[in-house]
Amino acid sequence: MSPDPPEPGSPVRAARVAGVVEFGRDHLALVLVAGVVAIGIAITYLTRAQAHTVPMAVPSPIPAAAPPATAATPQATGGGAGGASVSSPAAASATPRLIVVQVLGAVKRPGVISVPEGTRVHEAIARCGGLAPGSDTGDLNLAAVLRDADQVVIGTRAQPGGSVRNGSQPAGLPSGSATPADLVVDLNTATLEQLDQIPGVGPVTAQKIVDWRSQHGGFTAVTELREIDGIGAKTFARIAPHVRV
Repeated sequence: MSPDPPEPGSPVRAARVAGVVEFGRDHLALVLVAGVVAIGIAITYLTRAQAHTVPMAVPSPIPAAAPPATAATPQATGGGAGGASVSSPAAASATPRLIVVQVLGAVKRPGVISVPEGTRVHEAIARCGGLAPGSDTGDLNLAAVLRDADQVVIGTRAQPGGSVRNGSQPAGLPSGSATPADLVVDLNTATLEQLDQIPGVGPVTAQKIVDWRSQHGGFTAVTELREIDGIGAKTFARIAPHVRV
């Protein structure tokens, strides 16, 4: 037989009612927290479900332009511990070799000069002060390149022309041009052609000079020309300024 429920207003009933009330408040708080969490989860799920990724076109890479062609870098020379040195035009070029030439005739300062190898006739003339008044180079090639021991002879208006000779060998005197006033040849080394260019000497006299030179072992003085048959005082006077021994 179950016990009788407590009477209303009794202390026992009041305690039970208070316990039910306290239990309901705690439960309600837990329910609210659980509801908030559930709502948050639902919102997150819906947001992710609706979101979608828009694909973006990725630009294709632009190929790098090829570097412009450049001249080949000079190879390094030398191999010392301090590193290789690179050759350069300035380092490769050397000081030009000097040559000695003689400028004669109608120039302001005739004489023997030293000039760099590769000097041309007109440059040598300029080194000697330029052409003198009354000069006439005739057909002389002013652009000719000089060599060591060359002799440049400049003519005059009275006897225009010129020549460039290496030692005793004439060059650059065109055929038919007038003999320059200061043409000088060596009697002991001159050829028939060279002797023939001297004023007052023709082919016959040139041969006589060569024959005399062979018979006597050479000339020791210019005056020995007077011993050759056909060279008189007047002819000797014309020949003498153009010969030496």
